Amino acid sequence: MVVNWNGKHHLGECLGSLMRLNYDNYVILFVDNNSTDGSVECAEQDFPECEFIQNSTNLGCGGGRNVGLKWALARDFDYIGFLDNDTVADTDYLTHLVAYMEQNAAVGAAGARFNYYGAPDRVQFMGGTINHYLWRTTLNGQGMREEDAVRLGPQFVDFVGGGTCIARRSAIEKVGFFDESLWRGEDIDWCLRLRKLGYELVCVPLAVVWHKQSRVTGKHGFSWWAFRNSWVYFYRYASVKHWLTAPLAFAIQVSKLVLRPLWEWYIGRKIGVSIGGPDGGQHARL
Repeated sequence: MVVNWNGKHHLGECLGSLMRLNYDNYVILFVDNNSTDGSVECAEQDFPECEFIQNSTNLGCGGGRNVGLKWALARDFDYIGFLDNDTVADTDYLTHLVAYMEQNAAVGAAGARFNYYGAPDRVQFMGGTINHYLWRTTLNGQGMREEDAVRLGPQFVDFVGGGTCIARRSAIEKVGFFDESLWRGEDIDWCLRLRKLGYELVCVPLAVVWHKQSRVTGKHGFSWWAFRNSWVYFYRYASVKHWLTAPLAFAIQVSKLVLRPLWEWYIGRKIGVSIGGPDGGQHARL
């Protein structure tokens, strides 16, 4: 499924790439969060083969995915996948993910490799890991060359990118829906819940999508939402031993929340560029 809000300018490449997949048995579901830019009309005209759901309000990414999940779970699908609207999928993207899931029953969700759209042979991330003592997430493989990423082979991770993964139907039925109250980062929470249920999460580097990361939404690596949600994750999933380092983790994250935007503003003024974004690497850690 593709969840969209005012992303008309992305849809030609995104949905077009899904139409060209080297896979026979799949359905493309387009979930629109009350766009005002003509997204639905454009998609319906150019890609009538898709299924369409139009929400009456912007439910956010998690809310849009939940609407799509309810639609998909009411039908006979073995796997349900998610793709961000600002991505372009490789023709073998789905083939590699399904093949790995079919051979590994313990895996609840498998994610593709995100490459930069503007630097197509460079990795943006391949899933992520979590330092449970500092509640710090790290995006794996950022900046790695494509050939090196492929050479690594499938990697077990703490979370996969919610915008480029497929999940086993049976796992979704157990883990439930995305937490819409998080607004951002709901995919990490969803993955942590899958892990808690005993499922493995894997990034499959052979499966690749190219991501047009926004310089607006991705400018700063650490934001209020990242700060707030990291403590939601901590409260929900931390063990007793992790509470011992909670004061240190809190101090580090507060300092990042307050000081990092000021530092980036200062450096940006000094050298005359905007820090961060797809090729800045400033968002590697949250």
